[in-house]
Amino acid sequence: SHPLSVRPMHRPLIRSIAILALIPSLGSAQVRPTVRPADYGKWESLGPGTLAPNGHWLAYIVNRVDEENELRVGGAARDSTAAVRYGSAPAFTGDSKWIAYAIGLPPAERDRLTKDKKPIHNSVGFRNLATGASEVVKDVTQFRFSGDGRFLAMRRYPAEGKRPADLIVQDLEHGTKITFGNVTEFAWSDARALLAFAVETEGGSGNGVQLYDANTGTTRVL
Repeated sequence: SHPLSVRPMHRPLIRSIAILALIPSLGSAQVRPTVRPADYGKWESLGPGTLAPNGHWLAYIVNRVDEENELRVGGAARDSTAAVRYGSAPAFTGDSKWIAYAIGLPPAERDRLTKDKKPIHNSVGFRNLATGASEVVKDVTQFRFSGDGRFLAMRRYPAEGKRPADLIVQDLEHGTKITFGNVTEFAWSDARALLAFAVETEGGSGNGVQLYDANTGTTRVL
């Protein structure tokens, strides 16, 4: 017979092999579960990232559909990552020893305050990157590191209908704080721990600009 022909006695065997070959494909055709809204809410997207000046730390935002977002801070040297729920706006010191970031509210609480027409206030957190120790200060709308990276200035929210608010300056190494009242604006010197801030008082008699030297603790009116 021709070498490619199939003898009648072999046809049942070939038919059985074909059926067995189909069995795995039939078993793998499983129905996938439906994606529900709660599952869709967990989907993540990568937000903007900020690299530390020395290149050893990266802070980046992870956004989720359900707004349960978080800030992640990863270190190349330790191959570790810390997560801050509702964190945003990360900023490193020039020497890459500290990071500060804004901390928002959970979506449910934010929606409740909006519904009740109440103000929504963020907090500020800051972390020692070498030790991992962190601290949170509530009701802070602005924050900036000094040029030498040793101090953090944090301005609280003003009272409703007002402009001035308290300004807190924290010594990051020692943990001590000093507070100035009635501050509307502030700015650090580029390289030194010199803080200039504008003061606004009722009636205007105490208005002016003051200069605080955080290293010596002295303040003078300009």
